[in-house]
Amino acid sequence: MPIEQTDKQKVSSGQSQEKAKLLTAEQVAEIISCSPKTIYSWAELGYIPSIKLGAGRKALLRFDSEEIHAWLRFWKEETAKKYNADAGTVAGARKGG
Repeated sequence: MPIEQTDKQKVSSGQSQEKAKLLTAEQVAEIISCSPKTIYSWAELGYIPSIKLGAGRKALLRFDSEEIHAWLRFWKEETAKKYNADAGTVAGARKGG
């Protein structure tokens, strides 16, 4: 469970609402509704932005919250482009056929 500050603490300390924080693979998996194993695999393959802290077996794998949300926005836009383009092609074929 992430440690979060209350709104009152954020305001009193002068921090913005969107403070950058590091997430675990489990937290990222929860955000995108998949398994942590998938997140670890994607990170190893370079499909998802990650940060490796340390070296060897005891290294920590973390994910910058802002980078993850930017990554999700990118894929949301790419998916929308693909489906909209496909829909246009299908709609065009129906009109002409």
